[in-house]
Amino acid sequence: MGAGPLPQPAGGTGLSRRLGVSAALRAEAGCLYAGRLAIATPVEIEKDLFLCLSGTGQRAAARSAARLRGTGIRALVSWGVAGAIERGFGPGDVLVASRIAGEGTSHDPPADWRDRVLRRLCRQGHHARAAPLASVDRICRGPAQKRALAAATGAGAVDMESAALAAAAQNHKLDLLVLRAIADTLEDPLPAAVTAHTDSLGRPRLPGFLVSVLKQPGQIAALITLGSRYRKALGALKTIAADLGTRHFLYDTGREP
Repeated sequence: MGAGPLPQPAGGTGLSRRLGVSAALRAEAGCLYAGRLAIATPVEIEKDLFLCLSGTGQRAAARSAARLRGTGIRALVSWGVAGAIERGFGPGDVLVASRIAGEGTSHDPPADWRDRVLRRLCRQGHHARAAPLASVDRICRGPAQKRALAAATGAGAVDMESAALAAAAQNHKLDLLVLRAIADTLEDPLPAAVTAHTDSLGRPRLPGFLVSVLKQPGQIAALITLGSRYRKALGALKTIAADLGTRHFLYDTGREP
C-alpha cells in the first residue's frame, strides 16, 4: 500500500467512505503498511483509507482518533492485538467486538458492519467470532486479574485503546469496527520485564529490561512463549490486512464482495 498527501474533508452531497485505522504498536500498523509512520500522524495508505500509529493507552488512542477525524473520516477501525480473558480464545484467533466495555462506559458498534466483516473472516478460514471486548488503561498482568475483568465485564479479551476510540466514535457520530487478534491467553502471565520495562510502542527499555531478566531468569520461558504467541497474532493480522485492507474493511459497501 502506498502513501499520499492528506486530503481535505470530502464535500458535496455524497457519503464519503473515508475510513481511519488506529494501531497502537508499529508491528500492528506494519501489517497494513510497510512505510515509516510517526506517532499521531495519519497516512493515507489507500484512497480514503488512513492509518495512524497511536502508541498504547487510552490517552494515546484518543489523540489518534482526533488526528484521524481531521482527515474527514466517517468511521474508525481499532486494529491490533488483544489478550484473552476467557478460555474460548487462543493465540491467532480473532475477536470482532460486539460491545466495548470501558471503565464505566459501554459502546455497541454497528452490527451490520461487524457481521459483514465477521462473515468474510470466517469464509477466509480465520477462527473469528463476535464477543465483548474490555478496554482499560492498565495492564492485566496475570490470570487472576484477567478472570476478575472477565467477571466484571463479560468480555472475552482486553486491550488498552478501544474504549477511547469508541468514545470518539460516539461523540462525533462515526461508525466503529474493533478487530483484534489474540496474543496472550487467559493463563499467560505477563513478565515484569514487559509490564515495567517497555515503552508506549512496545519496545524494550534498556537496560531496565535486561536487568529485570537477569534478576528473574524465570521470566525467559514466559518471554519466549509470549513472543511466539504475539507472532501468531501478527500473522493473523497480516492475512486479514492482505484481504480486508484492500477492500476498505468492507465499510459502506452494503453487500458481500
